[in-house]
Amino acid sequence: MLAAPAILLMLVVHPLANASGDGGPECQPGPKVAQELSRLERDARSIYKQFRDGRVSQLTLIREMARLKTTIEVLKDWACRNNSDQIPELVVIVDSDDLVQVFPRGMRHISGRLVPGDTYPATALGSRQWQYLGERKVSGMRVNIFRYVTADSASAGDKAN
Repeated sequence: MLAAPAILLMLVVHPLANASGDGGPECQPGPKVAQELSRLERDARSIYKQFRDGRVSQLTLIREMARLKTTIEVLKDWACRNNSDQIPELVVIVDSDDLVQVFPRGMRHISGRLVPGDTYPATALGSRQWQYLGERKVSGMRVNIFRYVTADSASAGDKAN
């Protein structure tokens, strides 16, 4: 029961760091990114309140906090690395059942392992593309991060990691 408050504090208290992580000046997000970060932090407080009120299980709390923490970190990193105030469409996969958000018909059309930075079609013949940003370990769970790739961002050749 004590682990949940620590997760919440870790999620909300982290200052914005610069993308290079060299201890230089902090990266200040633009207004759109700052607003999205605030929304994500409100979501974290809300899920914790639901747990405290007995409406969600501890496992659900841990999964959702891992998802939110990862989304916040990736969004901050994205905004700093790309000097952008645009919000990328991110999907953080905590459970393999969540993969249907990215690959609605499964992953049979993808050969081999996912490679960070590479782009994959959502379906075998579909036009929707997802960039695999990589895997992180959060709260003992492996989470996978994907970013929806638009035609503009694919032609620009930007990479998030």
